[in-house]
Amino acid sequence: MKVLILSESRASFKDFYLVATFTRLIKIDLSYNKLTAFPPGFSFRTFTQLRTLFMHYNKFSAIK
Repeated sequence: MKVLILSESRASFKDFYLVATFTRLIKIDLSYNKLTAFPPGFSFRTFTQLRTLFMHYNKFSAIK
């Protein structure tokens, strides 16, 4: 899988564990959800081919 679109899907912590299994993604769309944080231990560093990441219209207050 190269593209994962979870836009407007009510994504939650459990979805990030699914996302983490697809390390060859080039595009991830998490826009228009109500995400406030990433789960402990989750990192985008494993996505070495990631070129596009959409996270707009969520509820993040800070991203580390």
